[in-house]
Amino acid sequence: MQFGINTPQLTWSAEYRAKIQVSIFQNIFDISHRLRPYMKL
Repeated sequence: MQFGINTPQLTWSAEYRAKIQVSIFQNIFDISHRLRPYMKL
């Protein structure tokens, strides 16, 4: 077993988490933008 294999997995998981956070923020912004006309009522 090589310890070097774990390093790319950790960096990939961190990058994957960052992408998930960005997508979540984009979804929240999109939902809030779509609900904005309804919030005015």
